[in-house]
Amino acid sequence: VPLTVKFTDEISQLGNISGGKGSSLGKLTQLSKKEKTFIVPKGIVVTTSAYCKFLTRDVLDAVKYLEDVAYGNQDGDLKDACNRIASIVENSLLPVVICRSITEDLKELFGGDVNECKFAVRSSATGEDTASMSAA
Repeated sequence: VPLTVKFTDEISQLGNISGGKGSSLGKLTQLSKKEKTFIVPKGIVVTTSAYCKFLTRDVLDAVKYLEDVAYGNQDGDLKDACNRIASIVENSLLPVVICRSITEDLKELFGGDVNECKFAVRSSATGEDTASMSAA
């Protein structure tokens, strides 16, 4: 699975790869080509494969600790456990290979110096924003 996909790539329509919002944007992009009654802006999705590359042992350990505290399997403060994960993620660097994939796809779509462009960034889990669950 690639680290990033364009909305125009068929694989972007798969929720387990692109998450709820990403797969919806992929589907809407394809539909807009057929219907020609609405426009979906150009864009990319950072895939679940990139997310897995981003996860470090520290993040996974912190998530496990949060789960244990949340389910009463271990003593601890839930807020502290959440803050611990947030701190680890905030201080983690995005792997170069992911940065490169994002930059290459954006340059291909928008050309020129993408550092001067402004983008809307949205996120969703793979199960969010589906017919059975909205996280809006």
